Amino acid sequence: MEMKVWNKQISGANCRLLWLGILAIIAAVGDPTSATAEGAPARDSLRLDLKKAAVSLFTSNASHCEAFAKVVEAAIPKADDAGTLLEDLKLVLVGEDWLRRAGKRGKFYMGIKTTDSGFKEELKDGSPQVEHAMAAIYLAKADIPGGIGAKGTFFEFVEAAKNGTKPDAADIRLWMYGEDLGDRLATKNMKQFPTALRKTLCE
Repeated sequence: MEMKVWNKQISGANCRLLWLGILAIIAAVGDPTSATAEGAPARDSLRLDLKKAAVSLFTSNASHCEAFAKVVEAAIPKADDAGTLLEDLKLVLVGEDWLRRAGKRGKFYMGIKTTDSGFKEELKDGSPQVEHAMAAIYLAKADIPGGIGAKGTFFEFVEAAKNGTKPDAADIRLWMYGEDLGDRLATKNMKQFPTALRKTLCE
């Protein structure tokens, strides 16, 4: 499949790179509350501590959805606001590089490929759903309400057309559910966020 963009043709093989690049730009400029990857020494130390906690939680929990919720619980006391919380979680669970290239994820990335274990059956597709959910939650704060869910759904249809398959229903739902979680997250309700995450995503 080919898409015409700016009067040039981009092959289906490059659609994913284009889409993830757009998401990276949105995330970089859209949320004025988010911190940078390289923060103050104290912030760096907190993120390294969170990384250690994440490694322990993901290696000791059969359910990666539950491990995700527990990492969020561990991150909340370290963050003063929702923007910092999301940045800390993104750097630990996804890394600095949205394209997830080896060696480019940064020093805070936990280095564990997540699974869909513990997620609701309707959200399982055999892929790293923790990273996918984290991206949807994070990017929801950078886009207009409903924007990331719509863009994510469009991307899934493009991928399906390119591969000659049906759209990934689990991923479409995860874009929507993650967007809803991100839209509802605020500094005043951070402590309730792990409960909302479990109810929305975990079995």
